[in-house]
Amino acid sequence: MQFNSDSPQVSPQQPSLARALLFLLLAHFLALACLGFLLVHKHRSLLVELAISRAEITVSATQSAMATATLSGLEVSEMRQMQMQLAPLPGPATGIAVASMFSLTQTPGAKDRSSQIDFSTAAGRQGQAVDDAVLIPLIKAGNRWSHNSLHSPTLALLVNDSGGRAVGGLLLELDPLPLQAQEVELEQEMLFKLALLAIGSGIALVFVFDRVWRRQISGGKLMALVLLPTLLASAFLAWQSREQLAGSLQPAINAKAAAVAETLAKKLNTR
Repeated sequence: MQFNSDSPQVSPQQPSLARALLFLLLAHFLALACLGFLLVHKHRSLLVELAISRAEITVSATQSAMATATLSGLEVSEMRQMQMQLAPLPGPATGIAVASMFSLTQTPGAKDRSSQIDFSTAAGRQGQAVDDAVLIPLIKAGNRWSHNSLHSPTLALLVNDSGGRAVGGLLLELDPLPLQAQEVELEQEMLFKLALLAIGSGIALVFVFDRVWRRQISGGKLMALVLLPTLLASAFLAWQSREQLAGSLQPAINAKAAAVAETLAKKLNTR
């Protein structure tokens, strides 16, 4: 039996080359995916924080009125005029779904406070206790507590008497649907850009790897050249996301600015 000496020979370095290239591609795609996840998570956090901040500005006048009434000796359950201020709070303009006023009581010698919702824009909430998941961290915080969750964004504010004792406060539950819609839109746009960038930069990585390997470049130069597509792709994704995040957050920033202007206008008109 004769063997054809012209048949292609498999280099012993080819399997290791294929493994190295596969590892680089996996690391490349993983790096881009992690960066995309971090950018989306940061955008989600900023979105909820802006919505909560806007709600806090909207109710600042109500909180001040409650504090003044408390210093005058009124209990929260007696502040029936405050209920009129709660009624117009929920709506798309404020992002608030439910606004409630609650009172805190503490029996002598007791360590824990009991709570009761005295007035609420949701009739079914009146007479109920504030959820411990909100009340306990709020009391520990001492003034303000927020739940920066996209599914149940919540803001709770305390009101203190002249002795600094918490006697009640405001509980605001924000509408999560607009925030979730913005998140879905962002994720879809980010996923499309990430897929295109991963494919394009992956092809560039294979091309660069093949070129530098053919030239027998080794050591630090090889590492720098094969990592160059990943670094450039990550920088481009971060730059594109910055522009995208700025555009998507602008409506929330404008809404917060409008809430500040409206609050200041009301304070000036009452003087």
